Amino acid sequence: MAKEFQIINASKFFKMLDEPSIQEAFEFIHSNKLRLKPSTKYSVSINNILFPPKDFLRIIAEQKGYKINEDTFFGGHANKPFEKLGFQIISNQKKNNYDESLVLPQIIKYQNAIDNSDWLRIDESYKFNFIKWVEEHIDFKNDSNEVIKQKIEESQQNTYSPGSNVKGVNFIQTITRYQDNYLTIEDIEKLRNIIQNNGLVNKENLSLSFGSFPKTSAFLCLFAPERFMAYDGESIPAYEYLSKGLGIVAPKRNFKSFEFYQIFYNSIKKQLKKSNLDTTVFKELLNVDTLTELHWNFITQDFLLFITRKIMNTDIPAYYCVGFHFYGQNPTNQLPRFIKNGIWVNGYDDKFINTVKEVPIGSLIAAKTSYTMNEDDKTISVLEVHCIGRVLENLNDGKTLKVDWQKDFKSFILKRKGGYRNTISKVHNRTNIDAIFYNDNYEEKIIEDEVADNQDDNKLQFPLNQILYGPPGTGKTYKTKKIAVEIIENKEYSDSKDDRENILERYEEYLTTEQIHFTTFHQSMAYEDFIEGIKPKMTNGNNGEIEYEIKSGLFKQLCQNAAKKETTNFDMAYGKLTKDIIESEEEYLVLNTQRNKEFRVNVNSNGNLTLFTTKKINQYGTLTAERLHDFYFGAPTFSGWEGYANGILKHLEKKYNLSKETKAPNQKYVLIIDEINRGNVSAIFGELITLIEKDKRAGQDEAISCLLPYSKEKFSVPDNIYIVATMNTADRSVEALDTALRRRFSFKEILPDPTLLNDHKYQDVNLEDLLTKINERIELLIDKDHQIGHSYFYEIKSLKDLRIVFKDKIIPLLEEYFYGDFGKIGLVLGENFIEPKKIENKSILAKFKAYEDIDFVTDKKIFRLKKEINEMNVEDFISIYENQIQ
Repeated sequence: MAKEFQIINASKFFKMLDEPSIQEAFEFIHSNKLRLKPSTKYSVSINNILFPPKDFLRIIAEQKGYKINEDTFFGGHANKPFEKLGFQIISNQKKNNYDESLVLPQIIKYQNAIDNSDWLRIDESYKFNFIKWVEEHIDFKNDSNEVIKQKIEESQQNTYSPGSNVKGVNFIQTITRYQDNYLTIEDIEKLRNIIQNNGLVNKENLSLSFGSFPKTSAFLCLFAPERFMAYDGESIPAYEYLSKGLGIVAPKRNFKSFEFYQIFYNSIKKQLKKSNLDTTVFKELLNVDTLTELHWNFITQDFLLFITRKIMNTDIPAYYCVGFHFYGQNPTNQLPRFIKNGIWVNGYDDKFINTVKEVPIGSLIAAKTSYTMNEDDKTISVLEVHCIGRVLENLNDGKTLKVDWQKDFKSFILKRKGGYRNTISKVHNRTNIDAIFYNDNYEEKIIEDEVADNQDDNKLQFPLNQILYGPPGTGKTYKTKKIAVEIIENKEYSDSKDDRENILERYEEYLTTEQIHFTTFHQSMAYEDFIEGIKPKMTNGNNGEIEYEIKSGLFKQLCQNAAKKETTNFDMAYGKLTKDIIESEEEYLVLNTQRNKEFRVNVNSNGNLTLFTTKKINQYGTLTAERLHDFYFGAPTFSGWEGYANGILKHLEKKYNLSKETKAPNQKYVLIIDEINRGNVSAIFGELITLIEKDKRAGQDEAISCLLPYSKEKFSVPDNIYIVATMNTADRSVEALDTALRRRFSFKEILPDPTLLNDHKYQDVNLEDLLTKINERIELLIDKDHQIGHSYFYEIKSLKDLRIVFKDKIIPLLEEYFYGDFGKIGLVLGENFIEPKKIENKSILAKFKAYEDIDFVTDKKIFRLKKEINEMNVEDFISIYENQIQ
């Protein structure tokens, strides 16, 4: 008997869609090996596999016992429910997003390098030797998690480059900068969930312990090469080369970057497979007759790396930060010798050999020191640049470069520019390249900033609670991110492109450190989600019983994190000590114990103190900052080393004013609430709505606290928490907000600014005049709260882009504003867009004799779009602002 399905409208069905439904459908398709016919226009990426959106939705509907009414099911609308849940929609017409014609000439150059240089047989052979080892030793499907972890560790004990003693491969070795293990058991379990259990490929599931999406992509590629590509920081700049002139900006970080480069690398792989690339050398390296997907994935990475290193970098091939302290030699500081002799030398015999060999002639190198310092009671990273030089010759011994150092160089510091701590590190980030190698006045700017901060520590004033309100598309969400970063750093940023990129980078950092929290209010948001509530949890036993626990909401957690904890100046004093030792001409700092025994101190590569306890300097030990700190505050952390620790602490007190006196830190926290007006604010904040007032915050004269209903804890809001919210006035006006909320927030209106479009790249249509005229008419017909924002037009680079914006954004908004009245839409867009529909006769009406007065039909006017938006030409869009009622 055929299964019966209930007919449902598409819009109603879309509201039922959630992630579990999508996952169930994915598993159904996967287990039944269904092959869906590819869509011609759009695909949705689910678990890194592309599906046609409409057919995928039909499968979900059938699983739920429904059949979607096809008359209500339009292709473009099928994308929206996926987008709302965070899935990526890809345009099949332009999914490559790069100039394919540029690839073939680079393949020819790549082939030439393979045939006539050491590029593949020597320099880059290590990666292919490594994946060969992985294929032979790791069975991801059948090996246990513990065995895989052990084998990954074993792989890093082998050498893979011909004639090299360097163990392991760089993309795995560098993980130990952040943690002890290359992969944790939890990491492997996450990988297994995605690869074998068809877990969702999303930001949460891809966030492994080391916090790097490129490294995650490498492991996914090793264990599931049919689905995932490995990408890395050094090969991705090739995209910039292959997309030049198209004006496309690739995502720079996080999960969006992962999604983007999976598509890009896959597209390049397909071109390489179809090309005449001679794969003989690859097969010889791998000792195979046929190349697998894993092999092709690494060939793709190697090809893009070749473009970055050998084709893009023709003027200044590369940029490096290099160290110059040789610990254990006298003097430690080797830079004066390097400058005098016109050289730079790697101080290690067994480290960084390949990196030094790869430094191209003509590269710029910056002699640097990296350390931390205390600023505003926070520890920040510092990069100090002591001299810059150009590489004249590479001796290819992994040790020595001949360098033309700049004369009379004046050193400068770059705050919050950490990350280049190795003896030699390549600099890829363009912002950092400019700051390190091309900013002659940076030192002066730093000094001016410090003086200004000292003169007025609170020069920027921000409301504790503020709401940005305005029509859709005015950039409110980005402005909240900008304001949040400005609040935390007490620094004002401009609206320039460079500052925008810097703001977004800093914003992501503060999200990671939890100084910024982001949430969106919605109708189901409750007090229990925001403050605290009782939540169910399963017990540890096998009886399936449920227990209930009191769980803190996001605002309560933020307040607890922001509550001021007293600190001392230990970190600042210790940071100054290590900086002075590193920069000293002397190899050691000589100190005395309380019994007047002499000992010497140096700083190791981890920033810890090395203590030499005999005059012959043949006995030593390591003293960490943490153990020294704990000892200073009374913890019994040493046995036999107390005299040396006390000698260092006395030096810190005498020279760097180390003190046990405590003070509250000045660290600020920001809560961003997007779409605050979509939630019931009074219910969500509850009794705490009063506590967010400036004079009611903890530490203020009129501070108050309340007893929370579930935990019975006393609670108050710290005065270092800022709330920055947005509201869309097209949904609800400011006047309609709760009075209690309005009294406690400052309001800032964000209106469309068409002038931001006046120097736009697309010049066939005057976008500034276009938006100005549309908004003037909307304000006349409705009000200013329903205007259209300028951000919808930012990415327009062609007539095709303009059509898409009108089709997907402008027309749907106008339909919503005017409740489908195309006649009024015609008063906004004009007769080139809207026309009256002719009604031929009355016969289309149903027979109903009781209602005789049907003459109104002949008088009624129905309006519609004159033609498809995709058929609109430049003149049609120009007519919007040039043609109007006289």
